[in-house]
Amino acid sequence: MSVAAFHLGLKNRLYQLDELLEQDHVIYHHGYNAAELRKMFNYRKLPSFVDEDALYELIEKVLDLAKEGLKERGLGEEIFLESLYDRMQNQTNPARKMLELREQGAGLEEIIWDYAALE
Repeated sequence: MSVAAFHLGLKNRLYQLDELLEQDHVIYHHGYNAAELRKMFNYRKLPSFVDEDALYELIEKVLDLAKEGLKERGLGEEIFLESLYDRMQNQTNPARKMLELREQGAGLEEIIWDYAALE
């Protein structure tokens, strides 16, 4: 539900999101278009121009916008963003966790069970 809640919350804050990204210099304004950036972020290491601490600050601002958008709806849906806040604070994501498990010698079935576990 976190992905759906995230997008729904941002839908209610599109203008603010647009302003935030227009002013961003963590990811944007380095001479790359969206398609090029998407390819760069598909690799394990961040592009050299990205400050990881600043990136997580940007992520938090985007999450806060989504949370505000959900709170405005008044249905308590912002609770679904908690797992995203946890990932942001721990600076991790499911893909990174899967790669780390694989590097530790975990088998595919173990990784699938880990991914499927409710936290």
